[in-house]
Amino acid sequence: MRKIYSILVVLVCASLFSCGSKYNKLKINDQNSGSEYVYGEIGGPSRHSKNQSYPAARPETVEKANKFRKQVESNLVSAKK
Repeated sequence: MRKIYSILVVLVCASLFSCGSKYNKLKINDQNSGSEYVYGEIGGPSRHSKNQSYPAARPETVEKANKFRKQVESNLVSAKK
């Protein structure tokens, strides 16, 4: 009985893997090919890397973050001991 199940599993896997190679050859024409609005500058940097949407951090925020980071690191080190 176990042989039948293992053969069945192998056949199902083989049939699933064969679908992609033989039948998945549909070519679709891209309506937006070459569109700078959709794809950005071809060969250039991506659009989202050009935009800087984050404001500059305030000094008091940076100090607060560093203080919190030191506190967390000290708690982690003391917890490992």
